[in-house]
Amino acid sequence: MVASNADELECDDKTKIENLKGFDVAYEFNSPYDLGRDYLGDNNAYQDNKVSAISAECGSIVFDGSNGLHIPLSETFESSSFVVEVRFMPTKAGNMANIFVAEPPGSNKDGWQLRLDGSDIYFHIRDVEIRDTWEEMKVGAVSMDEWHVVRIRFFPTMSAVTKKTVYSLNVALDGKTRIATEIKSKMDIEYGLGIGYDSMYQDLHARRFFTGKIDYIRYGRMAEGK
Repeated sequence: MVASNADELECDDKTKIENLKGFDVAYEFNSPYDLGRDYLGDNNAYQDNKVSAISAECGSIVFDGSNGLHIPLSETFESSSFVVEVRFMPTKAGNMANIFVAEPPGSNKDGWQLRLDGSDIYFHIRDVEIRDTWEEMKVGAVSMDEWHVVRIRFFPTMSAVTKKTVYSLNVALDGKTRIATEIKSKMDIEYGLGIGYDSMYQDLHARRFFTGKIDYIRYGRMAEGK
């Protein structure tokens, strides 16, 4: 995918694959002529032709509140345990603004969402075997026009109390743990993912656009107990 302003930029792609250990997918957004490239595999992200074209800066992708990228579903994203890390800069407060989401259409499918609401980051998760509504957790406030890093880990572990398998959720913002909890949810992802918008075109679609920049998005499957 070529950025709309690619011919105006002269960028050096300095990505070092060895720095991506522990991840299976890496969107580094370092090449304006190949903006949706997955540096670790074939899970490339694509421009949605139904929304505005996307521009870039050297080293980051720029969202203007009217565009986004779609990622087709693959076996990699079907993992029930995962780690996600995103470095982003919001330039406008959000209103259900999707940063990186596995958000299914309707209310009868599993999914998760990393969102900006106002100046607060939220992580939403839903397992329809347990509930048909989203479990919404506030991660913390972020500053506009500044870079932030959020890291999410969701993985199975053995409960010390019940001796049954539960899922641990750990979310850190700018290096500080903000959420550390055990939940019963288990993910069964059946639809593609979205970056910067609602790729499923649901109700309130127009509210779900992110305005800002993303330096990178990295995703990895996690083994039990990690």
